[in-house]
Amino acid sequence: MGSLDDKFNYNASLADIVVKFTTRELEVGGKRHVEYEVYVWRRGAAKPAVLKEELLEKCLEECSRIFHEKLTSIA
Repeated sequence: MGSLDDKFNYNASLADIVVKFTTRELEVGGKRHVEYEVYVWRRGAAKPAVLKEELLEKCLEECSRIFHEKLTSIA
């Protein structure tokens, strides 16, 4: 895990999986809006998978549900 700094490319080249969070400002109907995207790729992949904000929310909800189920089953 790391952040976008001068060592990012080096660290990313060593990692098995890289997850990069980005934001983009858009203007919709005269109002500014921030859109979130996540780029996920594994070592050797030609290009990353891009998760838009809606899909990211669904993934996080599913992960949260699975963690909750697993943690409550061992308690």
